[in-house]
Amino acid sequence: MIVNLDKGLYFSTDGVGASIWAMIVAGRTADEILLWAKDALDAGDVVAADVAEFLDDLRENELVRDVAETPEAGDLDVPAAPATYEKPALNVYAEQPHAFDQLSKDIGRVFAAHSSVAWNSARRDEQFKRALASRDVIGQAKGMIMERYGVGAVQAFEVLRRLSQDSNVALVQVATELVTKAQDN
Repeated sequence: MIVNLDKGLYFSTDGVGASIWAMIVAGRTADEILLWAKDALDAGDVVAADVAEFLDDLRENELVRDVAETPEAGDLDVPAAPATYEKPALNVYAEQPHAFDQLSKDIGRVFAAHSSVAWNSARRDEQFKRALASRDVIGQAKGMIMERYGVGAVQAFEVLRRLSQDSNVALVQVATELVTKAQDN
């Protein structure tokens, strides 16, 4: 089963679909997948047309994308999530075609939804802990600037922000370096 949680879509795949998905993940091109389908399934153009339609459906539903800029790799790719948000994937395979009945599909959707909630909750908890640690370090750096230069909290933060932007370094990293250097001296 291939799930797009953002759109609430899923594709139930049989053994052939699971093989195609594995080839996409392994970096095979669409042409290689179509050639495999003709040879391995021994059904010629009929199966190749079905496989091409399946690949088009995956593209249209943003489960894969064309990758023309990397010819040494496959020309299809599973889209990466933005750096700020990771999407878990739930792939379910079966040894035999049509192994998943409607109840299996419904259970898979429920499991995918619960897994997504658990994953996102764990990510939020991790982000919250990092934010608290960042806040402490930034607060220490602000305090050091305030004490040394006799400025207020807003001006101290502005100094850190300007240093961060001018050096193209994350603000928390600038603050960490400032605090670490002060502790070393």
